[in-house]
Parts: sequence; structure tokens; C-alpha cells
Amino acid sequence: MAETGFTVRHGEPVTAELWNKMVAAARAAQVCFGGENVNIRQIPHGTTINSRFVRSWVHPWRMQASYTHALFHPGTINGISPTIKASRGGDIKLSNNPPPTLAISPSEWDDSGFAWMVLEITMDDDWRQIKKAQILQRPNITREDSKHVDTPQLYLGYAGFNDSHTARYPLVRLQRVQNVAAGGQLRFSYWQVAMFNLQHKAVPPIEGQTSISRHYFWPA
Repeated sequence: MAETGFTVRHGEPVTAELWNKMVAAARAAQVCFGGENVNIRQIPHGTTINSRFVRSWVHPWRMQASYTHALFHPGTINGISPTIKASRGGDIKLSNNPPPTLAISPSEWDDSGFAWMVLEITMDDDWRQIKKAQILQRPNITREDSKHVDTPQLYLGYAGFNDSHTARYPLVRLQRVQNVAAGGQLRFSYWQVAMFNLQHKAVPPIEGQTSISRHYFWPA
């Protein structure tokens, strides 16, 4: 550590003076440099970062949509590429080239005009492997969907529903803006939720204690 102005030897007692020197050296090493279109300003109470992206950030699960179809950038869960029930050709993996498109359904919306693009997974009987992963358009989960919780919309991507082996993780939220009856064209806005590949682990129900399975998701 010669460049910091002092040297620490093996077995040397950590005194208050030495500790302060090491803290100062660590702080001095925390230098950030902005890249293209990124400006970083360090001030005594923190760091501010301003950025301007010329192009959109291409990330896993990124959705691009018209008013009739949605296209997703490839993403994985536990290393698995999910499928989409494409307009043509049945179930096609998201990693396929060319990628499949998902038809926007005019019926998969709740009464408030909201819907979700979700990653729906189904576990095997032993709760160890994901046997099916699919991207679907769905309205908010209702009590009819879930046999285990009274407010299932609060458990999206957390508690299993139906047979408890299945769970959904939100990718994109959609809000219906206008439905032009004459042309039959559905208009909507959408917000991206998931932006990273995912890992997942399921905890099955505990007999005699709970009928709810737990599904944990985190960025890969």
C-alpha cells in the first residue's frame, strides 16, 4: 500500500491512527468515472449520477409492443428459456431466432383496465425442477385463480395458486387507454417490471401447517 503513504505489516496492531489512515485510503480509492453520456459528480454527502441514453437499454424480458402483438427480448429463469404460445407455430422458445410474438388479447384485462405480462412457471412433483415456463398475458389474479389466499393479487410471484405448483412473476404491467370499437383496436400503455434474468426456488406447503407454497424469485 505504498501509494497510500503508509505500510501495514502482518501482525501489526490496529491502532486508532492506523485505522483512520486505512479509512482515508479506502475513501480515496472510491473514485468513479462517468462513461459515455454519463456524468458523475461526487460531493461531501454522496454522489450524483446523471445519464442520457441515446439508444434504449436492451435487457432481459424487455417488451416491445404494437397494439396487437408483443415481442420480448430473451430472458431466462434458472437458466431456462420460457416459451410463448405464438400466433403461428404453437409453443416457441423465447430464445428462438426469429423470436416468437405474443398476441395481445382483448379479453385478458380486469374490470379496471389493467393486465400483466407474466412469467408463469410450474414445478415438478418433487418441487426441484421447473417443468414448464411460459410468458402469458393475464389480468390480476382473482380469488377464483387462487385457492389459498383471500387477496391473491398481493401474492403475485410469491404464493402458489391452483394446485400450488404454479406461480407467476410480473414482467410488464399494462393499462388499457382506449378501445376503438369501430376498428377493434386496443390501445394501452405499459411499464416494464422485470429487467434481469431470474433465479427461483419453491418451498412446498408444510403438511398440517399451511396449504400455501412459497415461490422466491431474485435477479440472476
